[in-house]
Amino acid sequence: MNPQIDLMINPTSPGVSTLATILKASWEDIGVTVNIDSQTPTAFATKFNTGKYQSALLFESAGAVAAYELRKKMTCGSSFNNQHICIPGTPDLMKKLDNAPDLQAQQPYINALVDAWRASSPTIILYRAQFTAVLAHSVKAFDYASSTTFYNWGR
Repeated sequence: MNPQIDLMINPTSPGVSTLATILKASWEDIGVTVNIDSQTPTAFATKFNTGKYQSALLFESAGAVAAYELRKKMTCGSSFNNQHICIPGTPDLMKKLDNAPDLQAQQPYINALVDAWRASSPTIILYRAQFTAVLAHSVKAFDYASSTTFYNWGR
């Protein structure tokens, strides 16, 4: 019998349905049966936040959002840890990271957290989007950030 995955998606998120279909076809080529479980935004959020799903297709970006998501996932038992992940030893590392006075002192704890995440995370990156920009020859400068910094919000 083939392994089976129930992949929960919120089809109102841009590109999610297309990406889920591509992933389904790819997995089925290697013998994994995939059921795409389309949920309304409310049902998706409820199931996701209560941990009542097998797998979910999420988009996580870089920068501040990634740091926020990592902190949630490294905080065992927190109501904000909506993926219900608990990696032993990481709460103590997070406390030490919080008390480190500067980036140089923080770096060993960040490295240890990343190592713990890589060794024990129950999540897998299925797809990583690459930002692409095509600019006219007349464009002399271009700035891109995956997360707009606060001081640019009003521009």
